[in-house]
Amino acid sequence: MALFLENFYLQPFKEDDTMFQWLVIQAAKTGRPVQGYDGKYYNADFKNLQLILRVEKNPNDGPSEIAGIDTHAPGMAVWTVQAGEMNIQRKDADKLEKRVVVSRPDDSGGMAVVNIVNADVLPSYMPGDILNLQMAMFPLSIHYYEDEEAYVDAEKISVGGERCTLADGFVMPIGLFQNRNPESADFESDEYSDDIVLVRATVQEVYVRDVELTEELRCSFLACIVKTEFGELDIIHTLDQVDESERDNIKKGATVCLYSDKDLNSLTTVG
Repeated sequence: MALFLENFYLQPFKEDDTMFQWLVIQAAKTGRPVQGYDGKYYNADFKNLQLILRVEKNPNDGPSEIAGIDTHAPGMAVWTVQAGEMNIQRKDADKLEKRVVVSRPDDSGGMAVVNIVNADVLPSYMPGDILNLQMAMFPLSIHYYEDEEAYVDAEKISVGGERCTLADGFVMPIGLFQNRNPESADFESDEYSDDIVLVRATVQEVYVRDVELTEELRCSFLACIVKTEFGELDIIHTLDQVDESERDNIKKGATVCLYSDKDLNSLTTVG
């Protein structure tokens, strides 16, 4: 799971070792322990930001070790999905991480790739297992268009050599298609690319939400609420992550499309 501090206006904490260590210490001090099978999670709430420390058990009865830290934004968007058959867990993932392919329980529609935080509290991710996941997406970059027509004019992707646009609410795990396709030039070249997902949707609401690390350290970010084929989705980002020419389009009824520096985006979730 990646650490998306930049989506909360907290990039300096990611770039400075001393500031990052302070943040980890605050999460450890204030985090609520959640017991898993192979360790604990410490869930620290800083108003609308949740930091989650993954702490693994030592198999030799030594001190536990911090394996990593995740970001999440609490919200009301929940997907009810079923786990897929494909194993896409990274080879370098620790025991407290989990990444799965999911689909709708009735097998209609497409697929999505989700990273699940607090994942080790669940005993099973067998194919067909039903999961209720509170969802948040952290795009590496994001585009807003005034309406569908403006989106269609500006954004097209290539599928089989043809130029296409995404349907409203569609989720496409394009990184998975490229990395897991034996006929692709990128076959199994980058396990992290499995996270790459395309999303296009209509904005339902946009909220400004606050983060409070301490009484003096505060900042705000944007939560864009959209509807997808799987249900509602909270898109978490800052104003600075939107091109200045598109900021007037951050409003209800606009079309939003999510991309990364590869013209794609990264999807993360909470369970």
